[in-house]
Amino acid sequence: PYIAMSSAPKPAHKHLPAVKKKTSATNMRLHRTPLVAIATALRTLPFLALYALAGCAEDYTGRDGDGIVIDSIRPTEGYPGTVFRLYGRGFSSNADSNRVFINGTAAPVGDPASLSTLLVTVPYEATTGTVTIEAAGLRGSGPAFTVFDIPRIDLADTYTEGKTLTIIGDHFSTDIPLLEVYFNGEKMRIYNAGKTNDGKLYLETPYPPSGGDNPISIVIVSEGIKSLSYTYTVKPQLSELEYFNNFDGNTYVSTTISLYGQYFGLDAPGNEIQLTVGAGPFTGDIKIVRWSPYRIDLEAVATNSAFSTIAVVVQGVASDPLIFYY
Repeated sequence: PYIAMSSAPKPAHKHLPAVKKKTSATNMRLHRTPLVAIATALRTLPFLALYALAGCAEDYTGRDGDGIVIDSIRPTEGYPGTVFRLYGRGFSSNADSNRVFINGTAAPVGDPASLSTLLVTVPYEATTGTVTIEAAGLRGSGPAFTVFDIPRIDLADTYTEGKTLTIIGDHFSTDIPLLEVYFNGEKMRIYNAGKTNDGKLYLETPYPPSGGDNPISIVIVSEGIKSLSYTYTVKPQLSELEYFNNFDGNTYVSTTISLYGQYFGLDAPGNEIQLTVGAGPFTGDIKIVRWSPYRIDLEAVATNSAFSTIAVVVQGVASDPLIFYY
């Protein structure tokens, strides 16, 4: 602001007649009245401040919080898996009795819980939006929580005859030291990273060593943030079968069978040898002597003579069969 200056001449000073001041009781009351009003206003200021703060808290409830008020959340942003504190009143001290949502997605509430504070975990499916709570038939809404994007895998495929796997997605860096890739929980090497012609991100890794379903995940090392799992299914490849019968003199003892191929993985629950009916069903006993990613050795004792087909099954995924004579 500025002060306007005027160059107009000042009016001549007039001498006013002296006026005798009155000191009546009425006049004294008139002079004291403004002071009383000021004191009254000062005494009410704290109550006005409390009313203003209460109004701010009520604003978070979205006018639907009958008895439940969300005052604040800390922190207000983070990745899925982040735990934030929900402050307010009217909550249940039983964690399971509080239903919390982030932009409509249910978020788990953990212990300890109190009437004024809850511990809430951001689920992987959550997106940025308002935090709401339901408890004892009441509902309240609060400020928004900003959910950061986690790495996403849209596609995984091989373009080099099973030598490498290309993983395509979004929300991850192309700076290789900042990333880790896991197949079935095992860390894999990253050969290359970059952008596709349509602007998506890609990583190139070794081809999965094991057949069956391979859960793939990407981890941002600095944040410890993990993508949702993407399953890439590898079909085991059975390429060759060798076998010979073992005799003790003229007495048949057993049959040794060796299966060769790739993506057999290691011997684990869910991996098995599958015999199908050919000229006749196999009868007898068969056991696995050795199971490796490229070779499986079997020992069979047959009680009949016929032929069948044999296949390798890894985590429920079967190879193409080969004919097996016994």
